[in-house]
Amino acid sequence: MHLTINILAVIMLVVCVLMTLVILVQEDKSGGGLGVLGGSSQSFFGASSATMLTKITSVLLVLFFVLSLIIGSLSAKTTRDAQIGDKLISELEFDAGITSETAVKTLSEAPENINAEDFETFIIGKISDEGVKTELKSYYEKDKSGLYYTLTKDAAKNNKARIVEILNDINYSPEAVTTIVE
Repeated sequence: MHLTINILAVIMLVVCVLMTLVILVQEDKSGGGLGVLGGSSQSFFGASSATMLTKITSVLLVLFFVLSLIIGSLSAKTTRDAQIGDKLISELEFDAGITSETAVKTLSEAPENINAEDFETFIIGKISDEGVKTELKSYYEKDKSGLYYTLTKDAAKNNKARIVEILNDINYSPEAVTTIVE
């Protein structure tokens, strides 16, 4: 399809150049003779050249418009097919459960360390139930530097599945969080 459009575009370029040349060669209608050949197109091409050049101009103009319509419709079809293809691919990915790179991945295990800002903003800030907030805060404690929340030993042993459940409920993923490194 793209090859056809390119070939038609080249033909259209040739038609445009020819049309420009034919228009420049024609004699001015007011008789002033401002054509490229100094106004002597009748003597150069003969007495009937004005009508012949007018006919050539008309044919080239019709070719120009026809090529414009054909190229436009082919381009529109190509674009529409590409958009339909993209839509079908995304629908297939959704139906098959395929996640894209930008999709949030579900956690399979509880993170050992979470950046303090991420924990407070992207985790605690998203949880609306105060009981769940308190529960999750009991599983993590801030380290001495204050930069990270670390999973407590008790939570690491007994509550990893619950932590994963809470984090997946709010669609938390370490890959989706922008972490500021100091």
